[in-house]
Amino acid sequence: MIYLQILDACADKAITSLLDRLGKTTGRQIGWTQSRVCTFRNQLDIAVYKKDERAGRGEHTCRKRLQSSDYGQ
Repeated sequence: MIYLQILDACADKAITSLLDRLGKTTGRQIGWTQSRVCTFRNQLDIAVYKKDERAGRGEHTCRKRLQSSDYGQ
């Protein structure tokens, strides 16, 4: 699922912006906030995004992950 890949590679603020631009809402049909993304990340036990951590390990950055997904086209 692309959302889980994005959660793993992007900051909460970037995810919030992306979801809002795509018109995605939460299960309660309300908009996403940085706090809601953070809560969702915690519920799925996904580590907090740390700038340059993934790039340092040779993993895709947020921008590259989005470009390689359906959302980058």
